[in-house]
Amino acid sequence: MTATCGADGLCTCSPGYHHITPNSRCFRDVGLGDTCEESAECLVSSAACSLGRCQCEQGFSPSEDNSKCIGNGKHFTSPMTLLYIVQKRT
Repeated sequence: MTATCGADGLCTCSPGYHHITPNSRCFRDVGLGDTCEESAECLVSSAACSLGRCQCEQGFSPSEDNSKCIGNGKHFTSPMTLLYIVQKRT
C-alpha cells in the first residue's frame, strides 16, 4: 500500500513514497544513482530516470554527496519542462 486515506478523503503517501502534485499517485522515493522505472520516482530536482537509474539531467552534475543536481551555469530547458509549458497553454 503506497497511500493512506482518511475519512475526510485526503490521502497521504506512505513512508518511502512521495507525490508530485496534489491528487497524483504516490511514487517510490529514489535517490541519485539508484534504480528507477520512471522519472517521477527521482526525488532530486533536475534529475530523471535514464537507463534505469536516477541521473542529473543535461546541464547538471551531481553534488559530491549525490544529494542534489547542480547546474553548470549554462541555461538549459529539459524536455519535461517544455512538455509542461505546452500542456499548460492548451
